[in-house]
Amino acid sequence: MEIASMKNLDLWNKVCETDPGNTKEVTFGRKFTAIDAYSQIKMATEQFGQYGVGWGIRNIRHTFVPNSTMVLAVGKFFIPDGESIVSSSIFYISEKGKPDDDFAKKLETDMITKALSRLGFNADVFLGMFDDNRYVQKMKEKILEKEPITKEQVKEIEKLIKDSQSNDLEFLKYYKISKVENMSVKAYPQAIAILNRKIKEKK
Repeated sequence: MEIASMKNLDLWNKVCETDPGNTKEVTFGRKFTAIDAYSQIKMATEQFGQYGVGWGIRNIRHTFVPNSTMVLAVGKFFIPDGESIVSSSIFYISEKGKPDDDFAKKLETDMITKALSRLGFNADVFLGMFDDNRYVQKMKEKILEKEPITKEQVKEIEKLIKDSQSNDLEFLKYYKISKVENMSVKAYPQAIAILNRKIKEKK
């Protein structure tokens, strides 16, 4: 039973954490953390394939609520292993009486967010963990550990390895990477400092 439960959470555990760089604090009205929609679409594409092929929302129907400026959208969210009904609503005319030409796009985006949240995408945001500044800082540090250095930084490291006459294989082994390109942004400053110190020692 426990093994089956762990397997059921495989996807959830892969996608539950959120890069703080893909969020922003909304302070007007009800305070909450908004997630960049395209970061979600990218994550889902990594798991299921191209939007509209491996996953997405099909058969979206819009219903304009009588005696109201609200429109309701209902569609069928699908992934390779299943499907479910998802809905959303929005005011298609502003308080100033201006029509919203993007209401259909906004509805679909909200439906995507709702559907993906049920699968565990960005669960830490929906569980309120981003209200804790310590958690947000922890996630920032975790992202830095994964984020690779730039091409210019790779060239700088390679030059310093050569100038310091360091053993490149030992260098890679020390940082537990197979090539310099895989070095993280977090490890970069330390690597620069160590190599520069070796160069000074040889003078």
